[in-house]
Amino acid sequence: MRVSLKAALAGSFSLLAVVAAAQGGMSVIKLSNIDHEVRDIADNWLPSVGLLGDISTATRDERVKTYRYVAASPTDQLLAENEKSVRASQAALEALRRAYEPLIASPEERALYERFASTWTTYSGRVEAIVALMREGRRAEALALLTGPEALGLAQSATKALQENLALNKRGAKQSVEGAVGSAASATASAWIAMAVTLLSALAAALFGWFGISRPITRMTGAMGALAAGDAAVAVPGRGRGDEIGAMAAAVQVFKDNLLR
Repeated sequence: MRVSLKAALAGSFSLLAVVAAAQGGMSVIKLSNIDHEVRDIADNWLPSVGLLGDISTATRDERVKTYRYVAASPTDQLLAENEKSVRASQAALEALRRAYEPLIASPEERALYERFASTWTTYSGRVEAIVALMREGRRAEALALLTGPEALGLAQSATKALQENLALNKRGAKQSVEGAVGSAASATASAWIAMAVTLLSALAAALFGWFGISRPITRMTGAMGALAAGDAAVAVPGRGRGDEIGAMAAAVQVFKDNLLR
Protein backbone atom coordinates (compact mmCIF):
# COMPACT_ATOMS: atom_id res chain seq x y z
CA MET A 1 0.00 0.00 0.00
CA ARG A 2 1.34 3.38 -0.97
CA VAL A 3 1.30 5.95 1.80
CA SER A 4 1.83 9.66 1.25
CA LEU A 5 4.42 11.59 3.23
CA LYS A 6 1.65 13.66 4.73
CA ALA A 7 -0.15 10.55 5.97
CA ALA A 8 3.08 8.96 7.22
CA LEU A 9 4.09 12.07 9.16
CA ALA A 10 0.58 12.54 10.52
CA GLY A 11 0.53 8.89 11.57
CA SER A 12 3.88 9.17 13.32
CA PHE A 13 2.87 12.23 15.32
CA SER A 14 -0.54 10.70 16.04
CA LEU A 15 1.13 7.57 17.40
CA LEU A 16 3.33 9.65 19.68
CA ALA A 17 0.28 11.60 20.83
CA VAL A 18 -1.67 8.39 21.51
CA VAL A 19 1.22 6.89 23.47
CA ALA A 20 1.60 10.08 25.52
CA ALA A 21 -2.16 10.23 26.17
CA ALA A 22 -2.25 6.54 27.14
CA GLN A 23 0.67 7.03 29.51
CA GLY A 24 -1.01 10.05 31.06
CA GLY A 25 -4.35 8.26 31.39
CA MET A 26 -2.74 5.19 32.93
CA SER A 27 -0.81 7.37 35.36
CA VAL A 28 -3.99 9.18 36.41
CA ILE A 29 -5.79 5.86 37.00
CA LYS A 30 -2.91 4.34 38.97
CA LEU A 31 -2.39 7.50 41.02
CA SER A 32 -6.12 7.56 41.75
CA ASN A 33 -5.90 3.96 42.99
CA ILE A 34 -2.90 4.82 45.15
CA ASP A 35 -4.72 7.88 46.52
CA HIS A 36 -7.76 5.74 47.38
CA GLU A 37 -5.68 3.11 49.15
CA VAL A 38 -3.64 5.67 51.08
CA ARG A 39 -6.78 7.55 52.14
CA ASP A 40 -8.36 4.26 53.20
CA ILE A 41 -5.32 3.53 55.35
CA ALA A 42 -5.11 7.03 56.81
CA ASP A 43 -8.84 7.65 57.32
CA ASN A 44 -10.11 4.19 58.21
CA TRP A 45 -7.75 1.32 58.93
CA LEU A 46 -5.12 3.04 61.06
CA PRO A 47 -7.62 5.08 63.14
CA SER A 48 -9.69 1.91 63.65
CA VAL A 49 -6.64 -0.07 64.74
CA GLY A 50 -5.65 2.69 67.16
CA LEU A 51 -9.13 3.14 68.62
CA LEU A 52 -9.76 -0.59 68.99
CA GLY A 53 -6.48 -0.86 70.87
CA ASP A 54 -7.55 2.04 73.08
CA ILE A 55 -10.97 0.47 73.66
CA SER A 56 -9.34 -2.79 74.67
CA THR A 57 -7.10 -0.91 77.10
CA ALA A 58 -10.10 1.01 78.45
CA THR A 59 -12.03 -2.19 79.15
CA ARG A 60 -9.10 -3.55 81.12
CA ASP A 61 -8.82 -0.24 82.95
CA GLU A 62 -12.48 -0.37 83.93
CA ARG A 63 -12.13 -3.94 85.18
CA VAL A 64 -9.06 -3.03 87.25
CA LYS A 65 -10.78 0.00 88.76
CA THR A 66 -13.90 -2.03 89.49
CA TYR A 67 -11.79 -4.61 91.30
CA ARG A 68 -10.05 -1.87 93.27
CA TYR A 69 -13.46 -0.38 94.05
CA VAL A 70 -14.58 -3.68 95.56
CA ALA A 71 -11.33 -4.75 97.20
CA ALA A 72 -9.88 -1.44 98.37
CA SER A 73 -12.74 0.71 99.67
CA PRO A 74 -12.63 0.26 103.46
CA THR A 75 -13.98 3.75 104.17
CA ASP A 76 -16.90 5.75 102.83
CA GLN A 77 -14.46 8.29 101.38
CA LEU A 78 -12.48 5.65 99.48
CA LEU A 79 -15.72 4.03 98.39
CA ALA A 80 -16.89 7.30 96.86
CA GLU A 81 -13.51 8.03 95.28
CA ASN A 82 -13.18 4.56 93.80
CA GLU A 83 -16.73 4.64 92.47
CA LYS A 84 -15.95 7.98 90.86
CA SER A 85 -12.86 6.40 89.30
CA VAL A 86 -15.00 3.57 87.88
CA ARG A 87 -17.44 6.11 86.41
CA ALA A 88 -14.56 8.04 84.84
CA SER A 89 -13.23 4.89 83.18
CA GLN A 90 -16.73 4.11 81.89
CA ALA A 91 -17.03 7.60 80.42
CA ALA A 92 -13.61 7.30 78.76
CA LEU A 93 -14.61 3.96 77.23
CA GLU A 94 -17.87 5.40 75.96
CA ALA A 95 -16.04 8.31 74.31
CA LEU A 96 -13.68 5.91 72.55
CA ARG A 97 -16.59 3.82 71.32
CA ARG A 98 -18.35 6.90 69.92
CA ALA A 99 -15.16 7.84 68.07
CA TYR A 100 -14.75 4.36 66.61
CA GLU A 101 -18.32 3.56 65.54
CA PRO A 102 -18.38 5.88 62.46
CA LEU A 103 -15.28 4.09 61.13
CA ILE A 104 -16.97 0.68 60.83
CA ALA A 105 -16.54 -0.16 57.15
CA SER A 106 -17.89 -3.67 56.54
CA PRO A 107 -20.63 -6.05 57.71
CA GLU A 108 -17.98 -8.34 59.19
CA GLU A 109 -16.49 -5.50 61.22
CA ARG A 110 -19.95 -4.40 62.38
CA ALA A 111 -20.83 -7.95 63.44
CA LEU A 112 -17.65 -8.20 65.52
CA TYR A 113 -18.26 -4.82 67.14
CA GLU A 114 -21.90 -5.62 67.91
CA ARG A 115 -20.77 -8.88 69.49
CA PHE A 116 -18.45 -6.89 71.74
CA ALA A 117 -21.08 -4.24 72.45
CA SER A 118 -23.72 -6.79 73.42
CA THR A 119 -21.33 -8.69 75.67
CA TRP A 120 -20.02 -5.53 77.28
CA THR A 121 -23.53 -4.23 77.91
CA THR A 122 -24.25 -7.41 79.86
CA TYR A 123 -20.96 -7.03 81.73
CA SER A 124 -21.78 -3.39 82.53
CA GLY A 125 -25.05 -4.57 84.02
CA ARG A 126 -23.06 -6.76 86.37
CA VAL A 127 -20.91 -3.76 87.30
CA GLU A 128 -24.04 -1.78 88.19
CA ALA A 129 -25.17 -4.66 90.37
CA ILE A 130 -21.75 -4.63 92.06
CA VAL A 131 -22.04 -0.88 92.69
CA ALA A 132 -25.46 -1.40 94.26
CA LEU A 133 -24.11 -4.14 96.52
CA MET A 134 -21.15 -1.99 97.57
CA ARG A 135 -23.42 0.90 98.47
CA GLU A 136 -25.35 -1.49 100.70
CA GLY A 137 -22.14 -2.69 102.32
CA ARG A 138 -22.41 -6.19 100.85
CA ARG A 139 -18.77 -6.38 99.80
CA ALA A 140 -18.42 -10.16 99.89
CA GLU A 141 -21.34 -10.58 97.50
CA ALA A 142 -19.95 -7.85 95.23
CA LEU A 143 -16.56 -9.55 95.16
CA ALA A 144 -18.14 -12.92 94.40
CA LEU A 145 -20.09 -11.38 91.52
CA LEU A 146 -17.01 -9.59 90.18
CA THR A 147 -14.71 -12.61 90.30
CA GLY A 148 -17.31 -15.23 89.45
CA PRO A 149 -17.25 -17.28 86.25
CA GLU A 150 -20.05 -15.29 84.62
CA ALA A 151 -18.33 -11.90 84.88
CA LEU A 152 -15.00 -13.44 83.91
CA GLY A 153 -16.56 -15.16 80.89
CA LEU A 154 -18.23 -11.94 79.76
CA ALA A 155 -14.97 -10.00 80.03
CA GLN A 156 -13.08 -12.67 78.11
CA SER A 157 -15.74 -12.81 75.37
CA ALA A 158 -15.67 -9.03 74.99
CA THR A 159 -11.88 -9.04 74.81
CA LYS A 160 -11.93 -11.81 72.20
CA ALA A 161 -14.37 -9.88 70.01
CA LEU A 162 -12.16 -6.80 70.24
CA GLN A 163 -9.04 -8.77 69.36
CA GLU A 164 -10.74 -10.35 66.33
CA ASN A 165 -11.90 -6.92 65.20
CA LEU A 166 -8.41 -5.53 65.68
CA ALA A 167 -6.96 -8.38 63.59
CA LEU A 168 -9.55 -7.71 60.87
CA ASN A 169 -8.54 -4.05 60.66
CA LYS A 170 -4.85 -4.91 60.63
CA ARG A 171 -5.48 -7.25 57.69
CA GLY A 172 -7.42 -4.52 55.93
CA ALA A 173 -4.58 -2.06 56.46
CA LYS A 174 -2.08 -4.60 55.13
CA GLN A 175 -4.21 -5.26 52.05
CA SER A 176 -4.51 -1.53 51.36
CA VAL A 177 -0.75 -1.12 51.67
CA GLU A 178 -0.22 -4.03 49.29
CA GLY A 179 -2.76 -2.51 46.89
CA ALA A 180 -0.99 0.85 46.94
CA VAL A 181 2.39 -0.81 46.41
CA GLY A 182 0.95 -2.88 43.56
CA SER A 183 -0.55 0.20 41.91
CA ALA A 184 2.76 2.02 42.23
CA ALA A 185 4.63 -0.92 40.70
CA SER A 186 2.10 -1.18 37.89
CA ALA A 187 2.32 2.56 37.22
CA THR A 188 6.11 2.32 37.11
CA ALA A 189 6.00 -0.61 34.68
CA SER A 190 3.46 1.20 32.51
CA ALA A 191 5.65 4.30 32.46
CA TRP A 192 8.68 2.26 31.37
CA ILE A 193 6.67 0.54 28.63
CA ALA A 194 5.24 3.83 27.41
CA MET A 195 8.71 5.36 27.47
CA ALA A 196 10.09 2.48 25.41
CA VAL A 197 7.25 2.72 22.88
CA THR A 198 7.73 6.48 22.65
CA LEU A 199 11.47 6.13 22.09
CA LEU A 200 10.98 3.41 19.46
CA SER A 201 8.32 5.48 17.73
CA ALA A 202 10.55 8.54 17.76
CA LEU A 203 13.47 6.48 16.43
CA ALA A 204 11.28 5.02 13.68
CA ALA A 205 10.08 8.50 12.76
CA ALA A 206 13.66 9.78 12.69
CA LEU A 207 14.81 6.89 10.48
CA PHE A 208 11.85 7.41 8.18
CA GLY A 209 12.61 11.11 7.99
CA TRP A 210 16.25 10.37 7.12
CA PHE A 211 15.87 7.44 4.73
CA GLY A 212 12.39 8.15 3.42
CA ILE A 213 12.48 11.92 3.03
CA SER A 214 15.85 13.59 3.54
CA ARG A 215 18.04 11.24 1.45
CA PRO A 216 15.57 10.93 -1.46
CA ILE A 217 15.19 14.71 -1.60
CA THR A 218 18.97 15.13 -1.53
CA ARG A 219 19.32 12.65 -4.39
CA MET A 220 16.52 14.38 -6.27
CA THR A 221 18.20 17.73 -5.78
CA GLY A 222 21.44 16.29 -7.17
CA ALA A 223 19.64 14.90 -10.23
CA MET A 224 17.88 18.20 -10.86
CA GLY A 225 21.20 20.02 -10.58
CA ALA A 226 22.77 17.64 -13.12
CA LEU A 227 19.86 18.12 -15.52
CA ALA A 228 20.12 21.86 -15.14
CA ALA A 229 23.79 21.54 -16.06
CA GLY A 230 22.80 19.72 -19.25
CA ASP A 231 23.54 16.15 -18.16
CA ALA A 232 20.63 14.33 -19.78
CA ALA A 233 22.05 10.92 -18.90
CA VAL A 234 21.46 11.28 -15.18
CA ALA A 235 18.84 8.91 -13.76
CA VAL A 236 15.89 10.42 -11.95
CA PRO A 237 15.59 8.73 -8.52
CA GLY A 238 12.31 7.89 -6.80
CA ARG A 239 10.13 7.43 -9.87
CA GLY A 240 8.54 4.27 -8.48
CA ARG A 241 7.38 5.86 -5.24
CA GLY A 242 3.70 6.53 -4.67
CA ASP A 243 4.14 9.58 -2.48
CA GLU A 244 4.95 13.24 -3.01
CA ILE A 245 8.61 12.46 -3.79
CA GLY A 246 7.43 10.04 -6.48
CA ALA A 247 5.25 12.79 -7.95
CA MET A 248 8.24 15.13 -7.90
CA ALA A 249 10.36 12.46 -9.63
CA ALA A 250 7.71 12.05 -12.32
CA ALA A 251 7.74 15.80 -12.94
CA VAL A 252 11.54 15.81 -13.16
CA GLN A 253 11.38 12.87 -15.57
CA VAL A 254 9.04 14.87 -17.81
CA PHE A 255 11.54 17.71 -17.68
CA LYS A 256 14.31 15.29 -18.64
CA ASP A 257 12.29 13.78 -21.49
CA ASN A 258 11.62 17.24 -22.87
CA LEU A 259 15.33 18.00 -22.56
CA LEU A 260 16.16 14.97 -24.69
CA ARG A 261 13.82 15.99 -27.53
